[in-house]
Amino acid sequence: MARRKQLKTDQILVITLVLTIAIILFSTVGHITGMFAKSEAEFRPSVPVRIAVDRSFETSEQRFGVMASSSAENWTMFRYDLNNTGYTNNTAPSNISIQFANFATGNDVQSSPAVAGGFVYIGSWDNQVYQLNASNISQKIANFSTGDDVRSSPAVAGGFVYIGSDDNQVYQLNASNISQKIANFSTGDRVQSSPAVAGGFVYIGSRDDQVYQLNASNISQKIANFSTGNNVLSSPAVAGGFVYIGSDDDQVYQLNASNISQKIANFSTGNNVHSSPAVAGGFVYIGSFDDQVYQLNASNVSQLIANFSTGSNVFPSPAVAGGFVYIGSDDGYVYQLGTGIAAASESTDPIVTLLTPANLATETSSTVSFTYSVTDDSTVSNCSLIIDNNIEQTDTSITKSTTQTFTQVGLFDDMTYHWYINCTDQYGNRATTTAQTLYVDTTPTTVVHSGGRSSATSKISDSDVTTIAETSQILGTVSGNTPVSINLKDPEIAVSNVEITTREAAKNAMITVRSLSGKPEAVQVLEGKVYQYLSISTNNLATTNIQNGKITFKVPASWLSQNNVNKDSILMYRYVNNQWTALRTSIVIEDEEHLTFEANTEGFSYFAITGEEEIAVAPELTHEPESIVQQTIRKKSFFTPLNIALILISLAAILFIIYGQMRPKKQNKQAKKSRK
Repeated sequence: MARRKQLKTDQILVITLVLTIAIILFSTVGHITGMFAKSEAEFRPSVPVRIAVDRSFETSEQRFGVMASSSAENWTMFRYDLNNTGYTNNTAPSNISIQFANFATGNDVQSSPAVAGGFVYIGSWDNQVYQLNASNISQKIANFSTGDDVRSSPAVAGGFVYIGSDDNQVYQLNASNISQKIANFSTGDRVQSSPAVAGGFVYIGSRDDQVYQLNASNISQKIANFSTGNNVLSSPAVAGGFVYIGSDDDQVYQLNASNISQKIANFSTGNNVHSSPAVAGGFVYIGSFDDQVYQLNASNVSQLIANFSTGSNVFPSPAVAGGFVYIGSDDGYVYQLGTGIAAASESTDPIVTLLTPANLATETSSTVSFTYSVTDDSTVSNCSLIIDNNIEQTDTSITKSTTQTFTQVGLFDDMTYHWYINCTDQYGNRATTTAQTLYVDTTPTTVVHSGGRSSATSKISDSDVTTIAETSQILGTVSGNTPVSINLKDPEIAVSNVEITTREAAKNAMITVRSLSGKPEAVQVLEGKVYQYLSISTNNLATTNIQNGKITFKVPASWLSQNNVNKDSILMYRYVNNQWTALRTSIVIEDEEHLTFEANTEGFSYFAITGEEEIAVAPELTHEPESIVQQTIRKKSFFTPLNIALILISLAAILFIIYGQMRPKKQNKQAKKSRK
């Protein structure tokens, strides 16, 4: 009886031990499999994402974190406006004998103030540029130290303050805090001229005899310059596509505002011209050290309309308001000129008719004659030929209702040009024709037709497709063997950057990028999924001068997903020699929204961004495909809790049987010993 009880007790202990181990392992394995069952996203490695903050929509105050008063009326530049009229409709004080506030600088002040965004900006002979509170100028906001006297007057535009100094520099300062210099440009002498800012350019003169055209976004980049015969202390006026300025070489100049190296006309006075021109009513008003005040035709300053003699040098600049011109002279007088009645004029624009070449024509010579005719109710002062937004030629001897001709030489082979004519009459009325497209192909390609015959072909026209978006940027002067690039931010254009390296230097180079609604009809069909067709062209840059280029473009991740396109199949193609050629394309950045690629090219023409659709393979199983995590779990799921429990129960049963058989044998041995 005791023997049976002992056996039962041992069996219970063994079973209890086995069950305890099973429970522990069951819990442990359940925890492990629970970890495997976490979502795939928790195990996915993070992808770094570049975030570009576009601040182009912000005001300068928002951009720099300073909110200035918006209640103050503005006077943003010398002589008030680009025409240098010196006239404003701003609220004026009724009695200036009452001083409201003052601010003490360390020396003479000959600079004229600019008022913008709640601040007053002004220079001083103590080498400083000051930023004062416009509501109370005794409160200094900031200052910037130059290397010499500051006689130039500031101009404020686009969140920047531009000003010259006698240290030979032109400065670009942060308008919210002028102690922060953005850029500077070095001239060859003192800068006492005051800047004018228009069309993305800064125009200013220097005592090194030059007039400069600088990039308003970064004035360290010179766009063009014009050489006069002496110091330039006069400050430029900008109107009607022209820059007007005087020089100590006794001249008044009219320059092309798009490229000031191109002189339109000039007028000779009898002495230095320090005075700055004012432009109003189709006329240019300016003084000279020959004691005269001049009224010139704004369309052609070589044409003198009238003049007035004072008793001495006329250094000051005129103000124009209410039908009068106001100006001082070194003879001690201030003069009011005119009748108070606006000059007689007519407001009818000239009528210009383009004759040759026809729109979309192909010229096989690098010398092209552009012909037109013009009519007007008054005298036509000048007409200009504009090619790719550059004034190439200007004619000031116009015969109305007669064919007029511009002969342009040196057009580059394998180039597309856009040209038009504008004409201005004596009253400043201007007519601009619609732009025409011209192809220059001095070495036409040969196409072999299916019948074996060949023929020369002209440039491919894309007039049958729609331009979705277009952007052009000027590269300025390009140095040979030095990469230059432009950034594009148009969401409708896939290209975000174009980089060019030229073999030789080029001036006034420009890149135009267009996204197209489809391929031109004359272009071959391209296989695969096309994300976007593009046209990239250059102006003032010969194809033979392009050493290499690099195009950066973006493709939305959503487009790849929706079209089942493999990202590794994305290629950019260029249409060259009448066929599509794949460019070397690689992924450079990948984030959740876009994939950014780079493609290398040896030239520019039509481009296409394509991808190959992935071929779907039918699954062998009929049930829903497993996720990566589920597959991982399945591969590691042999040791499930149920399997482990079954194994343990089996082991327990085997141990129980072995134990049960060994126990009686042991008891029998003990019994035999006891009998002995």
